[in-house]
Amino acid sequence: MKKAGADLKDKLASAKQRVKELENEALGLKGSLATTQASLEKLEGYATRYSDITEDSAIESMLKFWDYAKTEIFAMLETDLSNDTLRVLANQASIDSEKESFCRSILLSLDPTTQDRICRVGIQTVVKNVLEYLDELLPEDRRLAFHKTLEEVVQEAAKIWKPIQGSKRRYEPDFDPPTADDDCEAFTFPVTDNTNTEKGAKPKHTKKIALTVFPRLSIIENNMSTAYTTITQLSNSQYEWMAAESEMDKEPASPTIGRIPWRRKSNNPKSLSLPNGGSKKT
Repeated sequence: MKKAGADLKDKLASAKQRVKELENEALGLKGSLATTQASLEKLEGYATRYSDITEDSAIESMLKFWDYAKTEIFAMLETDLSNDTLRVLANQASIDSEKESFCRSILLSLDPTTQDRICRVGIQTVVKNVLEYLDELLPEDRRLAFHKTLEEVVQEAAKIWKPIQGSKRRYEPDFDPPTADDDCEAFTFPVTDNTNTEKGAKPKHTKKIALTVFPRLSIIENNMSTAYTTITQLSNSQYEWMAAESEMDKEPASPTIGRIPWRRKSNNPKSLSLPNGGSKKT
């Protein structure tokens, strides 16, 4: 009995010692957890908070902006007249969307004042590039109004894109040509009293040619790009294209004079390169 009692006392002492060791370990882990949590909270404080935009509201914003932009710009042109960091983030989104989302939130938090300035410069650059094509076609009394409308449209685009850019998921405006399985919406001008919708002309080219005028909205994750809206294109089989070609054919030839042709520097667009077979849409 004495031996059994001694064994029990030894086991109890060992158990108490083990409990004390476990309590000390738990206390150490608790302290380590608190330190780690404080570090994480500090790190998360550097990043911008994700916007509350939902998938449906992002899609709705893009579609409403397209209707707005099309209506506003067309109103100014309605009568006859006398377009490497991001790639890294896109690839990262296809591989590890959570990591890309966190990296993007960190980037968006860096020097917001400078980012706003860069955005304003970008708006002016877009306006300037568009005006290079259209300004000389406009009568002088309409140029100022067109400049103002165009700038308002581009500012609206930046305003709409800001919360989409801050979403936890990676949204991209996708200009890639549609595949055989993709839906495609035909571009049409807003219908007004002055809109001509005659359908008598035939295309000059038998091969189909199409110009993307508004991108689809896609989400990049899980090694693929998923389209949530359709792309909008103007093709050479549409009346608007054929009417423009016909009008150009009627223009008198310019007199032949000695001149050096001006060539615009072209920035070759880089297609999104995703691992394992490239860009994939569903």
